[in-house]
Amino acid sequence: MNPFDQLAANELAAAAATRVSERAYADRPVEQDKIEQLRACIEAVNTAEPCLDFQLYGPLDSAGAAVGINARMFTGTFHWYAALVSDADDLALEKCGYYGQELVLLATHLGLGTCWVAGTFDREITDATIGDGQALVAIIPIGYAQEKTPFAQRAIRTNIRRRSKKPEETVEADVPYAELPSWIRSGAEAIIAGPSAVNQEPVVLTWQDGTLTARYVVKDKPREITIVDFGIAKLDFERLCGRPGRWDWGQGSAYHPAV
Repeated sequence: MNPFDQLAANELAAAAATRVSERAYADRPVEQDKIEQLRACIEAVNTAEPCLDFQLYGPLDSAGAAVGINARMFTGTFHWYAALVSDADDLALEKCGYYGQELVLLATHLGLGTCWVAGTFDREITDATIGDGQALVAIIPIGYAQEKTPFAQRAIRTNIRRRSKKPEETVEADVPYAELPSWIRSGAEAIIAGPSAVNQEPVVLTWQDGTLTARYVVKDKPREITIVDFGIAKLDFERLCGRPGRWDWGQGSAYHPAV
C-alpha cells in the first residue's frame, strides 16, 4: 500500500503549501518510521509502474559520501536521497516526474525537506543501479531543514522564484481566465506553486468546448527535464485542483474528472 494514497485532501494541500526546494540541511538523522513510509511509497510506485526503478539510499555520514552534488547550491548534510531511475523514453520520464512528486509531497507531510535535482549533480559518482535502457533522471535529497537557511541558499531560492509565471499565463481558453471553472484556476495555481526546473513552468493548459488538455513547451532546458516537469505538474493539478480526476499521458493529454 502506498502511504501517499492515504493522505487526505487537507494533508496534501498543507504539504503543497509548505513545500520548498530545500538546499540547506541539518545534521539530523531521519527517524526509521519515516524512512519506512518513504520506502513503502517507492516500492508501491515501482510495482505499479515497471518503467520506473526508484531507489532509496542512506543513511549517509555526509552529503558527499554517495552524491556528487554541487556544493555551491547546497549546504549541510542530507542523510538520505532517492535516485529516480527510469526507462529513457518520454512516457517513463513523464511518469518519473509524476510519481517522484508523490514522494516529495509525502516527505513534506512527514516534516522533511526535499529538492528536485536534475542538473547540479555528477551522475558518474552518484550511487544508483542503472540497467540497460535506463537513465538516472534526477535525485531527491531527503532530510531536515536547517533552522535558519544560509544567505546563499536564500538568495538562490529568491532568484528562482522571481521567474515564476502567473497562473493565468499557463492557460489558453475560449473564455476569460476569471470565468474559468474554479477547479481549473486552482489547478493552474498548484502548477505554478510546484517545483519546475529554474521555474520555467513549461506546461500549457487548454480549455475549449468543455475539455481540458495539457501540453509542454520546450524552452531553455533539455527536453528530458521538461517532460519530467510535465509529470510533476500533472500530479499537482490532479491532487490539488479540488476536482479529483486523472490525466491521460503524453502531449495534448486530456483531463478526466471523476465526477
